[in-house]
Amino acid sequence: MKNSNYRWQLTFTLLALVLGSALYFFFTHTDNSPAPPVTEHAPAFGPDNFNVMKLDTFVALVRSNYAGVTIQPREDKVLDLSVKIDKNAPGSFFNNNDALLQYKLNDYGFDIKYNPGEEVVRALFRIDEQQGVPVPNDVLLRLTGKINTTPTKHVDSAK
Repeated sequence: MKNSNYRWQLTFTLLALVLGSALYFFFTHTDNSPAPPVTEHAPAFGPDNFNVMKLDTFVALVRSNYAGVTIQPREDKVLDLSVKIDKNAPGSFFNNNDALLQYKLNDYGFDIKYNPGEEVVRALFRIDEQQGVPVPNDVLLRLTGKINTTPTKHVDSAK
């Protein structure tokens, strides 16, 4: 009987030593190599970067924000839009986001063309079945007036 207790004590002591050694090596021997550098890539353009707007609302916003606008709906359900822009703010229509100029009509439903030598932006927008057009957020910001292009007049400045 005494021999049986001795075996159990020896077994639990060895188990505790093995477990203690394993925990010691697990927590004390860490990898001291430097962490790999984190590189942040610009998020890809996707459905979160444009909104579908009703055609008549979009046309009304463009006409109210830009003076020289030519709008021609085409037979192939594409809105052909030419906007005369201010030469002092050449990229104002697309919020100076040149990345929008790389997308074609078949990519996301819009194609914005701008030549820096000209004062006209030409844009094509695909009209969907519900009479909606995909409008990039950078274009939408300018149309809805969410970007303040004039200096703010504070209440105290009137004194």
